[in-house]
Amino acid sequence: MTKLTNLKLPLLLLIFVSTQQACKSQMSEQINMPEVGFNGGFETVSQQLPVNWLVYTPKTVKEGAFTIRFDTADFMEGKQSLVFDVQRCSSKGGWYSPGIAKEWEVQPGATYRVSFKVKSNQSKACITIHAVSIKSSGEKVTAEQTDTQGQWKTLSYEYTVPSGYSRLRIEFNVLSAGMIKLDDVKVEWIQAGG
Repeated sequence: MTKLTNLKLPLLLLIFVSTQQACKSQMSEQINMPEVGFNGGFETVSQQLPVNWLVYTPKTVKEGAFTIRFDTADFMEGKQSLVFDVQRCSSKGGWYSPGIAKEWEVQPGATYRVSFKVKSNQSKACITIHAVSIKSSGEKVTAEQTDTQGQWKTLSYEYTVPSGYSRLRIEFNVLSAGMIKLDDVKVEWIQAGG
């Protein structure tokens, strides 16, 4: 019995250390400034990140090579757009690929319109919209956007929050090499829940 107990302690210590290391691994970076609000035009920046967004950066995305910057010469609203210059990346999406995400409180049963202005050149992206809770995720609306041939395009989606959910998550991921610009992200309430 003593031998088994002696073996359990090192094994438990190894599991604890591994778990602690995994918890230290960041999935995204975020600068919070509640006074700024939604920041859908990426006008407010701190430490080279758009504030109030979860950002999948070169520090947090393990696969790929890319940079994140702001373009003050080519934008759709405000004074700048958010730019992902991607040499290579995973096509998995989520925190495996360059991108941004945001969650906020919403009304269960209500319908919202989520819109983005996007400009891409030889790149593919994915937009995911879904309700979330601590334990689960509601039905997702997922759309892939391919090359816009260097022209700004508005992407717009409607989403009805399922009963039992009070948070909405939007996520935009770059899935292939190229350049993608984002601007003028909006979430508009269009209909109350029934």
